[in-house]
Amino acid sequence: MSLNDRTMWLCSKFSLAKPKEIAKMAVPLVAMIVMMVVNGAAADVYPEGETTVYYPIFIRASIVIYLVCVVISIWFEYFRRHFVKWWGTLTFIYLFFSIYNLCTLKSGMFELPYFPSFESMLAYVFQHWDRTLGDAWNSVSLYLQGITMGGILGFLWGSAMGYSKHANYWLNPIIKIIGPVPGVAWVTISLVLAPSNHVAALIIIASTTWFPLSVNLAGGIRSVSRASIEKAQTLGASNWYIIRHVVYPAAAPSIFTGLFMACCFSLTSLVTAELMGVKGGLGWRISWAQSYVAYDIIYTIAICFIIMAFILITILFIVQRHTMSWSKEVVQW
Repeated sequence: MSLNDRTMWLCSKFSLAKPKEIAKMAVPLVAMIVMMVVNGAAADVYPEGETTVYYPIFIRASIVIYLVCVVISIWFEYFRRHFVKWWGTLTFIYLFFSIYNLCTLKSGMFELPYFPSFESMLAYVFQHWDRTLGDAWNSVSLYLQGITMGGILGFLWGSAMGYSKHANYWLNPIIKIIGPVPGVAWVTISLVLAPSNHVAALIIIASTTWFPLSVNLAGGIRSVSRASIEKAQTLGASNWYIIRHVVYPAAAPSIFTGLFMACCFSLTSLVTAELMGVKGGLGWRISWAQSYVAYDIIYTIAICFIIMAFILITILFIVQRHTMSWSKEVVQW
């Protein structure tokens, strides 16, 4: 790429933000400033002797990170297009933080132990960051292994049902009977049949991945236009070429819909899977915290689950947008 081409490419990515966009980006910043003012102006009264240490650090870090994102967004249109759309969500989140802080630490309206303050949640994260990261890593690792197993099985199963009438005759009744059964129902059977608790946990996650992917993929393959296949055959395309370049691209919306449903279903079964003797993970930590009535840990792990699920599903839809840039009529995130 020549110097002129690089300059033109940079100019195409560079543009100043419009006043309306700047106003939208300023609203969450105002919400964060309100959060800081509320925390500093109101005294900590509940429980007695409690003082905020980590919550102010969280507020300042949020403001700094947000300002960096705003500066980048003002100059670069691509980043701004994806950043500005979150202004309403971010504003709601930070205003909720302020209200919740007033109702817990600042007034005691929400009583312990059922409604811990954000300070106690952040204290757990900062003081036990190695434990939190370890639990998150165990959950992500178990989840990815399980969804990979279920994804491979679902892809093969759905492809067989979609391509072959004979395979569909034998496989369709199995998926109709077994597929809708929730993963928690297979706990005892998995523990008996699996060689280890880890494998049993993988089976639980894989079972909730296999079903939606198989059904959607089979339906997507069967819905491919026969005319498209015949045109490719007329041009001399081989069967393998038609499968790769005609059938699966045409079935891509159904594949990603199945993957989205599989991700959601398998995330709900992850907690169940981690209760099957797996010593570690976010779901296991929630069960451990329940035995000690540690609601601050339970709330913290629930937030970690939300962040984990959001990141994983966002990655899936980024792959979808790049793979299916030609289609807009699909599930969006």
